[in-house]
Amino acid sequence: MAQTHEERLASQKRYRDNNRDKIKEYGIKYRKENQEYIKRYREENRERNKEGSAKYYQDNIVEIKTKGKKWRDANKLRTKINTTKRRARRLNLPATLTVEEWEETLNLFENKCVYCGDDWEHMDHFIPSRHGGGYVKENIVPACGDCNKRKYTSLPEDFCGEERANEIKEMVAQ
Repeated sequence: MAQTHEERLASQKRYRDNNRDKIKEYGIKYRKENQEYIKRYREENRERNKEGSAKYYQDNIVEIKTKGKKWRDANKLRTKINTTKRRARRLNLPATLTVEEWEETLNLFENKCVYCGDDWEHMDHFIPSRHGGGYVKENIVPACGDCNKRKYTSLPEDFCGEERANEIKEMVAQ
């Protein structure tokens, strides 16, 4: 007896759910072995793919935006880090900070501002991006809103004194 369309879809979904790792490995291997073919295909079909993506977006705009907002709300810290990393890359600065590294830094400073000890509100560039400070673990520190605004683009030595600046540098360099 032949399967109905719904039964076939359910069977395929079960297979995918039970073989995720195997399917992922196959995809990685296929893409590695067929890089040139994939590259050529994408170049030859760029306009068609662009049109298809635009049509899909227009047909599903509400669901796409809802899903995106839901993800951003559930991943506020990751969203903030990704946004700031994009900004750093636009400025040609290193951008390697991860959520895990940021959480380590917060724990290191006990979720307090490195300058005054109040609760943190901002991810501050210890060396401002204007002075070449990248978005890396050793350069992003927690700061309260007042300190972050007052510091603005000042170098740490000018803002909190050379002794405190050196203490902070040593702590984040660990």
